Amino acid sequence: NNNSDNDISFEIEFIPGVNQRTLRNRVGMLQCAHRANLLPLEEYRALQPILDLNSKSSDSVKFNISEVLTNAGVQIPDPEHRHGSKQDLELYYSEELWRK
Repeated sequence: NNNSDNDISFEIEFIPGVNQRTLRNRVGMLQCAHRANLLPLEEYRALQPILDLNSKSSDSVKFNISEVLTNAGVQIPDPEHRHGSKQDLELYYSEELWRK
């Protein structure tokens, strides 16, 4: 049987994974989410100073994602362009991702 479907080939490229410990850490998870383009740039830019501080210091600074973003004047994304529960739609993307 000389079916052209059998001639399809795929290239698989393996990329380094993310350490589970990194994802359990708020700073690490947010940095990974940014590298994967999962966070709006405006949110990441507002969080970046505290993320950088926590990355470089052995003493981590406690912070509340929503509080940092609100104080920076970042608006919660328009719920009309989002899906999810009412509670999720009231959160910044980065807060929603961290809670999940």
